[in-house]
Amino acid sequence: MKSGPSADLERDDPPAALMVASRGGKSGRKHGPRMGARSEARAKEGPNAPPEEARAKLAPRLATPSRPRLDPRRARTYPLGGRKSKVAAAELARPLAPGLAFADWLDRLPDILAAADLRLAADAIAGARLAGRAVVLGMGAHPIKVGLAPIIIDLLERGVVTAVALNGAGVIHDFEMAAAGKTSEDVGPGLDRGRFGMARETGAVLNRVIAEGARAGFGLGEAVGKHIAGSRFRTGA
Repeated sequence: MKSGPSADLERDDPPAALMVASRGGKSGRKHGPRMGARSEARAKEGPNAPPEEARAKLAPRLATPSRPRLDPRRARTYPLGGRKSKVAAAELARPLAPGLAFADWLDRLPDILAAADLRLAADAIAGARLAGRAVVLGMGAHPIKVGLAPIIIDLLERGVVTAVALNGAGVIHDFEMAAAGKTSEDVGPGLDRGRFGMARETGAVLNRVIAEGARAGFGLGEAVGKHIAGSRFRTGA
């Protein structure tokens, strides 16, 4: 079995152990279980230290902040009918029935909040395309990582959406899905070990492809897109 800093790195120890290893294994104290801060303080005070109860009494007490007294008798109400509300009975959804078309389903959605936004967006997109205007979908990478890429591609192929503008994270999810058939790294387990975003192929291949594309006069999206389209990955959609 190996020992020393290299062995620590191979065991994927937590970042604290890796920091010790990066300093040549010198941590400034002997190895072994570390006492908590309270135990260390008691050890420094010696055997004549007062017990925990006496220490608590000697500790300074923080003043409790004053709070205003609320008198419920002074509360003022107003008529429910005069209040402005966001949901009205006439706007509630209507139950679906067998054989309905998608237009019927959309028409039966409640005409409030996000459903109203969906109606507005659908009408604006349809009106723009019928008038011969372009429709650009501006988005982050989240629609790709949650599995909506096939829907977006279908909208492009049908001519409903004429262009997509997205940030650089989009190429990460596109590349990983094509190359490995999976994407969307779990953040928590990666961050606490200092391994988040450290997948070898994602970083190495994308950096090489983007650099080569820049020398050829391609933008980031075009360079990565050409690489994905020209590759024969064994996995992926």
